[in-house]
Amino acid sequence: MIDLEQIQLRFSPESLNALNACIALIMFGVSLELKTSDLAYLLKRPKAVLVTMFSQLLLLPAVTALLVVVLEPQSSLGLGMLLVACCPGGNVSNFFTSFAKGNIALSISSTTFSSLLSAVLTPIGFAFWSGLIYPDLGEQQIVLDQWDMIKTIALIIVLPCLLGIQLQRWKPQLSQKLSAPLRGLSFVILMAFIGIALAKNFDYFLDYLGLVFLLVLIQNTAAFLTGYLSAMSFGLGKKNAITTSMETGIQNSGLGLVLIFAFFDGNGAMAFVAAWWGIWHIVAGFSFAMISRRYILTQE
Repeated sequence: MIDLEQIQLRFSPESLNALNACIALIMFGVSLELKTSDLAYLLKRPKAVLVTMFSQLLLLPAVTALLVVVLEPQSSLGLGMLLVACCPGGNVSNFFTSFAKGNIALSISSTTFSSLLSAVLTPIGFAFWSGLIYPDLGEQQIVLDQWDMIKTIALIIVLPCLLGIQLQRWKPQLSQKLSAPLRGLSFVILMAFIGIALAKNFDYFLDYLGLVFLLVLIQNTAAFLTGYLSAMSFGLGKKNAITTSMETGIQNSGLGLVLIFAFFDGNGAMAFVAAWWGIWHIVAGFSFAMISRRYILTQE
């Protein structure tokens, strides 16, 4: 069994550019759904959005850091967990929120705004928590790349979101027609990339499947619980709590993969965590949606 710290996954520049384009297309599709009514919702009920942002952008990285300290995984696995936790919300959270009968306006607004904030908060949050837990890894790996990371996230996340919001304002009917096909196509492509990343290194992945599966299971379960409990503790009600839970438990792990290949030389352990998270949070999101529909919303 090879040490996870020694595994390096590499994409060709063309493959990495295609992955960047796929993530940008996903975010463009998400922002096309941010309607004027959603913005009005934000102004009238800012508490729900603020609590969701707090849960996703601040609480989840803190909870993940605690898990890393307690579980003591290899440093690369821990860094992968922290990086995923610092990424913005994933686009499939909107679908699962709708299926779970949550607050779809809150979900779309939260996904879009967490994505816009990610250019600053993802590199800063990751640098803070990784530096706190792994101070001996050195500044070269974590701190010196922050500005380049900010530019990368701005290009593939923030810019497509802003373009999508503008198109929604200028051409709402066109945006509505484009939204579902773009998101569906880009999501399929993203899953294909994750599958390729795992398939090319399947022997390595099989050796550590149990460990990676367990870490992601624990972290993802903690993420869903963090979102639900934080929303309920602020008195947001069950529908909003379900939404906050989805936004906290479903992360943009595709962005995590982009950052790993771009800034961490395709570190195998980090990539396995991000790739498996991308698969598992779909299973977890569907499971939580079913629980929400059948049990949470039916109870007084």
